Amino acid sequence: MAFPRKLKQRWEVYPTLKDVLKATDNLSVSPFGKTEEGLTDFRGIQLVPPKHNPNARKLEDRFPKVEKIICKEDFKNADFSGSLWFDIKLERADGENVTLENVRFAGSKFDGYYSHWFATVIGGNFDNCVFKGFSFFDLKDCQFTNIKKSSRLDLNTGLVENCLFEGYIYKGMFYTTLKNCKIVGTLYDCRFAVTSSEEPIKYENVDATEANFVICSVWHHDFSELKTSPNTCVVKLTDAFFEAALSLAKAHPTMAEALEKEVKMWLKPHSTKPYDIVDIDNLTALKAPEELSKAYYEVVVKAKEITKA
Repeated sequence: MAFPRKLKQRWEVYPTLKDVLKATDNLSVSPFGKTEEGLTDFRGIQLVPPKHNPNARKLEDRFPKVEKIICKEDFKNADFSGSLWFDIKLERADGENVTLENVRFAGSKFDGYYSHWFATVIGGNFDNCVFKGFSFFDLKDCQFTNIKKSSRLDLNTGLVENCLFEGYIYKGMFYTTLKNCKIVGTLYDCRFAVTSSEEPIKYENVDATEANFVICSVWHHDFSELKTSPNTCVVKLTDAFFEAALSLAKAHPTMAEALEKEVKMWLKPHSTKPYDIVDIDNLTALKAPEELSKAYYEVVVKAKEITKA
């Protein structure tokens, strides 16, 4: 369902970001009052900084920059559905991160020239949103539904707890802990890694029984509590598991050489890769024959059963 155009057009009387922030007292009130549900009505708001001037006299004015909106306090119970956030960061007057609670962003777009952090969100509805260059601090009780392939979901700090992720997550970045979350759909070419901690990031009680993880790269993650679908297998990359997989590959009646090559390429133990996640379509996504991809997946599953990896 398309977002009502009239809800965006009503903001045209505030043509600049400065005008919008003045009319809303830095997003603390709305000139349009409340929605029928009693939420502060920011639906259709367009938060876009002034265009940069590549010919400006000052070098610093020639390039785009992230615009900080200084909020008086954390805020809750607001509806930002159909909004646009372009190179915007929220910050409190005391310099702390802003927390948004019970906020709707359905059909909104989060975009910008630079990747940067946005806010902590509790009870946020992100249905059918587009994300490019935006990261969040902590996320709790949030719903990310109808995620489109055009989005670039970036979770690289804080804690993500009691959240739902549903849709097609393409090249997503997962650099933080997920706890009591559910993932539904396809994760394609996503990266699970860590940048600062020496301890692996642990996923706690994460339900991915309705998800496929296709050619996702995993580094320094503990997936021992990740519940997966029948087409996806989490394995602990031990020496025993590798040897079992290699033995099974060599014993295959028709594809031994090809399977041995894949096992050696993907399943060797590594100090920064305690776990890996293998999908039945991994090799197919890499242009390998479907029969080889299925046979490789069967090798992984059997080796896990043999070694309890």
